[in-house]
Amino acid sequence: MDWSLGCKRNKELECHNGDRFIRFDELKLPDANNSWINKTMNLKECRAKCLQNCSCTAYTNLDITGGGSGCAIWFGDLMDIRQVSAGGQELYVRVRASEIDDREVPKAKTKMKIAVISTPTIFVVFGILVASYYLWKRKAKGAADVFIAMKGATLPESVQQLTYQHFF
Repeated sequence: MDWSLGCKRNKELECHNGDRFIRFDELKLPDANNSWINKTMNLKECRAKCLQNCSCTAYTNLDITGGGSGCAIWFGDLMDIRQVSAGGQELYVRVRASEIDDREVPKAKTKMKIAVISTPTIFVVFGILVASYYLWKRKAKGAADVFIAMKGATLPESVQQLTYQHFF
């Protein structure tokens, strides 16, 4: 992709109404006009700094070696961006929250869906296990009662006391 002439937003930013960032990988970073750098900030601090300023349009790590450090922030138009096959950097571009599609859904929402689905499933499985245990204990108690009732009885008396339910 070649964005050397810039690009136009579909919708204007809403600033303090939940703007988000989309990460683009392997880019030649925009021209340094209208940019600001800080060598001591980390990426999380850089993001927070960008969100504080409504004219901030993108941010990235200043130095990508060793896990990244520093902060570079752009204001206004992002000019001369190109996707490169190797050696490019990641750039976090500010977009209106409503512009982010399903593939950019935060991990927290995915975790919430998993919790909502798995919690009832766990309760159902637990209920089945408790019911099975109760039935097994009741069946075992019934067999013991039959044994006690037949103790000392003659064979014809024992056969008379047995019923169909004692076998199942």
